[in-house]
Amino acid sequence: MCRRPVPPKTHRGRRRGIRPRTGRPLPVSAASIVVDCPDLARLGPIVPIRLRSAGLTSPLRGLIDTGATRTVLGEAVAAPLRLPRVGAGRLTTAGGDVHGWIGLVALGIGALPAHVIRVAVIQEVPWSGFDVLIGRDVLSKLRVVFDGLERRLVITG
Repeated sequence: MCRRPVPPKTHRGRRRGIRPRTGRPLPVSAASIVVDCPDLARLGPIVPIRLRSAGLTSPLRGLIDTGATRTVLGEAVAAPLRLPRVGAGRLTTAGGDVHGWIGLVALGIGALPAHVIRVAVIQEVPWSGFDVLIGRDVLSKLRVVFDGLERRLVITG
């Protein structure tokens, strides 16, 4: 018995929020946020974050970087928050080694609960368009679903 060939599926007719292969909705729970990333190709996945230290809170923009081991921010972001210093050292980056220090800060993404983490603070940041580089130290505590076709992230914490 000969079967007719099945044409390959395309994502053009796909409904928003549906997984392409399973047809099931993307996982969104009460402890999830959906972040639209309209400039995904140009800027990358940028999410709204909150940094809190010494009773001060600062709303900022963070870039999710799965290649970064640690979360990094510049001295200009850290100074107004008066982060407590818990160490110092050298940080190896794609552009070379830089000297900095380690601080403690509560970081929250969107409306998700904030968690106290150690961040690397460097004098001058080699980026623009966002304030904080979010590394795997934060991402390992979250579930991040990256939907490139819809240009959005679903983050569950």
